[in-house]
Amino acid sequence: ILIADDLLAAGLSAARFAFMWAVNVKHAKVYHLHVNRMQEAEYIATFFTSYSYGYAPVMPPFNPVELYQQYTASLRLKLENRMKEIDLDPAQLLKGRYETLLLSGHLNDEIAQAADEAAADVIVFGRHHLIHSKPLGIGAISYRMMLEEKRAVVVMPVNS
Repeated sequence: ILIADDLLAAGLSAARFAFMWAVNVKHAKVYHLHVNRMQEAEYIATFFTSYSYGYAPVMPPFNPVELYQQYTASLRLKLENRMKEIDLDPAQLLKGRYETLLLSGHLNDEIAQAADEAAADVIVFGRHHLIHSKPLGIGAISYRMMLEEKRAVVVMPVNS
């Protein structure tokens, strides 16, 4: 089971619901995935563009590679701490069947590749960033994954 998590507060209840569901699937390995949309080269280019337009502080001088590494480390820590936010202990509940994945790149490509590498039968998303606001609305990424992928896609409700 691959649980895609954007790590936003709005998706917290969906993540909790997804993990509680996954815990009840016997013998399933659970991959908790976050995809950082900005790869290192793009982050550095954005940094220099911001810097040249006066959006970044001039003093002290910043090393964009080091800043990207710090940013990635903060995302990894946030991903690992997400289980504390939703009040679950994966070591206890999943007994060695839990792994976090932090990837960078295009969401659809990275999620599909992670699902392939993990041999995931199911990809789980939280419902937000709606295409439309109807009760059965789904997110744009989960919708694309349903169209492109050959595995099941589950969309968890928010505020469950």
